[in-house]
Amino acid sequence: MWKIVRTLDEDLPKLPEENATTVEIKTFKDWNQGAHKVMYWLSVNVTDTMIRHIQDAHTPAEAWQNLVQMFQTNTKVRKLQLKQELHIVEKKNMSINEYSLKIKGIVESLASINVSVDDDDLVSVCLNGLGKEYKPFKTSIIVRENVPNF
Repeated sequence: MWKIVRTLDEDLPKLPEENATTVEIKTFKDWNQGAHKVMYWLSVNVTDTMIRHIQDAHTPAEAWQNLVQMFQTNTKVRKLQLKQELHIVEKKNMSINEYSLKIKGIVESLASINVSVDDDDLVSVCLNGLGKEYKPFKTSIIVRENVPNF
């Protein structure tokens, strides 16, 4: 399907004319069917707020380029947003497993925009988000000679 996404406007198959060969018709139909699949896949895999960026695109290449532009311009904002989310995450009524998965999800989102988070920072974030009932546990981790990995 990448072949369809990367098809430039000048390389798009043209609608066959009256005297079109079966090969021309098949090429056009195959490309058109593939283009519809790509547009469908893009539309179901983007968030509701992103759909407006691709809904008016005439080709998969145009839709993809719209998404690329949107992510390139929003990367810094997204980075700040995710870092803020990471620093204020709290366990509250989540299980420890849910809490650690939430932190891991934020870290993976940061990794998707090429931002890495140091393991020591993850441990710190995790401990900071634990409630008062975990104070003895937090203290025991902080005073250890070898702090465990996240």
